[in-house]
Amino acid sequence: MWADGLPETSGTDHWRCRCESSTPGKPVSVLHVLRLIPRMTNTGFDLVKTEHLFLFDGKPAYSLGQGR
Repeated sequence: MWADGLPETSGTDHWRCRCESSTPGKPVSVLHVLRLIPRMTNTGFDLVKTEHLFLFDGKPAYSLGQGR
């Protein structure tokens, strides 16, 4: 749910986490994500799957999130 999502989405038990670099045009490394996964699971989050967001020629090869 991005910033000002719909009220009905707050009742879900299935959430997404999108990791983006603070440097525009620079992707988050797979190694960074792999190091983040144990930290998330240790806090009680159950992970369903991961999808990697790729850039091609510096442009996102994925759809932007809600409200972006």
